[in-house]
Formats: sequence, C-alpha cells, structure tokens
Amino acid sequence: MKVHDILRQQKTISVEFFPPRTDEAYSAFSRTLEIVKKYNINYASVTSSLQYPMDVTFHITRQVQKNISAPGVCHLLCGKMTREDISFHLERCRVMNIQNVLVLRGDQRNREERIVQREGNHAFCHAGDLVAFVQRKFPDCSIGVAGFPEGHPETPNRFKEMDYLKWKVDQGAHYIVTQLFFDNRDFFDFCERAVLAGIFVPIIAGVMVVRAKKMLQKIAELAQGARIPAKLLSAVQLARNDDEVKKIGIEWALKQLEGLKNTAAGIHWYVLNQPDIAESVLADSCQNSTI
Repeated sequence: MKVHDILRQQKTISVEFFPPRTDEAYSAFSRTLEIVKKYNINYASVTSSLQYPMDVTFHITRQVQKNISAPGVCHLLCGKMTREDISFHLERCRVMNIQNVLVLRGDQRNREERIVQREGNHAFCHAGDLVAFVQRKFPDCSIGVAGFPEGHPETPNRFKEMDYLKWKVDQGAHYIVTQLFFDNRDFFDFCERAVLAGIFVPIIAGVMVVRAKKMLQKIAELAQGARIPAKLLSAVQLARNDDEVKKIGIEWALKQLEGLKNTAAGIHWYVLNQPDIAESVLADSCQNSTI
C-alpha cells in the first residue's frame, strides 16, 4: 500500500531503521524489528547513505516490509548517482514491490562536495529534481520529502526555504516528513508557514528520543544544528547516567507526542535500531491510540 493513500484515511504511526553494517548492529536491528512487529504501525522507512551500497538499503527495506506486513519506504539520495543509477534502483523497487520512496538530497558536508556534484557527471543536485524524475519514471509510487521545522541550515531565508519545499511538492511529492525537533512550537510554526506558502500535503512529525549525554552533540551535528531546548539540556546534564538520560528522553518524546496528535498528519519515530526505545514509544502511541 502507498503511504499517501494511508494518509488519506488516517493519521499514521511509523518508524525508521538504518541498515546495519556489523553483526552486532544486525542483532540490534533484528531485536528492534521483533518489537515493531508487535504493534500496528502504518509503515517503516529505511535510511540510505553515500557510505554504503544501495543494495543494503533495498535488502533491509524488503526484509522490514515482509516482516511487519506494512509498507516499507526506501530512501533515495541524489548523492553521486546518475540518471541510469536511479532508473535501475526504481526498477528494483518495482520488482521488489516497494511502492514508497523518501527522496532526499543527502548530506553535503562542505562547499567542495557541492561543487563536485554540480560540475560532475551527476544527474541531481537537488531533491526537487529527483522528485520530478521519480514521478516520471515510477508514477505509481508514493513520494515523500523532508521538511525542516527549525529551518534548513543552508537556507537562512525562510521565505526561500518554503519556496524550495513547495517546489518539491509541485514536482510530485505526496507528503512531508520532518527532521527531528524537540520543541513542538517549531513544528506548529512550520505547518503554518507551509500553508502560507501554498503547501497542503500531509506533514508528518519526526521525533527522536535522546538516550545518552553524548548523543545531544551528535544529534546537533547529524541534524545540522537541531535546537536543544534549555529545559531538556538541563535535565540531561543533571542526569547521573545514561539510563536516567534515556528515561528523560522517553518522557520528553511522549510529551511531544501528546502535543502533536491533533496537528501532525502522523508521528515518525526515529527508533534507529534501538529495541528498548521502540518498545517504549510504540507501547504508548499505538496501544493507547494517542494519535
């Protein structure tokens, strides 16, 4: 089933995995998958990266889709792929009955990397270009794109930021999944800005649980400057150990869930192969029907 068809009928609960690259990571992924199977989620997405082959992402997406009896969403990156590469991967989606993709530009850490991509033999520099290509080559699939409640770090002009987002939607994106955030006011403001920009597709809120002190710095780096509210930061800094941090993180995320349920089109949990985190957040959001 396609994600945008599900969104027409109900609010969604979804999770995100990443492809494991070691035996230990695969064990954590498998345990998390077993937890997710217990709950009636609507779909699960699988990240991709320029650091490992797309084969891994496809394999895990197919495994997830088969095991949870819900749609799998495969991440597609502009990255360093040519049109031929993308066409090949879209055909694989078709063959594997993967009907959903999340189209992302992918991380570009520095100016030199952007220049190489723009001047090299790569087909897509922007997610909107890739959305249009996917829409033409695989019109039957459901296409999601990313949104940034706190603002895109490379586009300080928020008018332009929303123009770019609308461009992605106009090219064929069916729904938006946000980058993680820790203050719901940022999400509400983002949704209002989207309407003002003429964007009316469903917007799904992406939520992540802080589970370790050192994770805050990592989140800020990977999420390109995510804002950590002072109240959360203070609680984490005062925690005696990471077990306490995890408890604080879960409580914070579930409070976010409670505040988001009437506004967000769905909740996307960045569980990222953490079985205990998956158990905690899904037990609340699925069993208690809080969204």
